[in-house]
Amino acid sequence: MGARALWPDGQQPGLVHFGDAAAACAYALALFSIAHLRQILGPQLWKLLSFVAMNYIALAFADDFLSSLPGRGLRHAVLYWPFAALAIAGPALRFAAFAKAIYARASRLAI
Repeated sequence: MGARALWPDGQQPGLVHFGDAAAACAYALALFSIAHLRQILGPQLWKLLSFVAMNYIALAFADDFLSSLPGRGLRHAVLYWPFAALAIAGPALRFAAFAKAIYARASRLAI
């Protein structure tokens, strides 16, 4: 993760790695955690930013955990499976709660 000045893995400059975008999301969350900046952003945009950024970071962790499972042996898989399962279940539960809130709001407005 982090900014890369050199591209030793042969990729072209300008391509953003999955982890680099996750780090940018973490920095954006940290920046807008400052109360004054969060007020400028507004509550709705802050909720959207935090939802998208936190789920993208979770997706980056899920990618890391799930891609490291195959081919590393049974011990590694046994130690990592809880993290891989939580990396999948966490965003799924968060999305379900978000969808439930949207549905409840739409139902309230329809009455």
